[in-house]
Amino acid sequence: DEFPSTGLALFLVLRAGGLPAGCLGLHPTGELTRIYVAPQFRRAGGARVLLIAAESWARSQGVTRLFLDTRTDLVEARAFYASCGFIEIPPATTTPGPFQDHWFEKLIS
Repeated sequence: DEFPSTGLALFLVLRAGGLPAGCLGLHPTGELTRIYVAPQFRRAGGARVLLIAAESWARSQGVTRLFLDTRTDLVEARAFYASCGFIEIPPATTTPGPFQDHWFEKLIS
């Protein structure tokens, strides 16, 4: 209830060997959320596959910018976003939530 997933335009599930391995959500605004790959499936390219699929879908819907926020302790996630062409941007709010430490965006066309 505290972190609802309502209002998503797209929700992708990554499967590996028939098992759910990860997910990614995308709001109509281009905001990415719920990006997760289970530990046993990491470093196999699944997160990149999810992100590429989300970018492709967003482009087809006329979305020109993807953006997200993340926490400081998620060092690998921040490095992943940078490797995928996201740049860190100033905070989107003057009153960030408890899990909002870094903001990223990627322009897509």
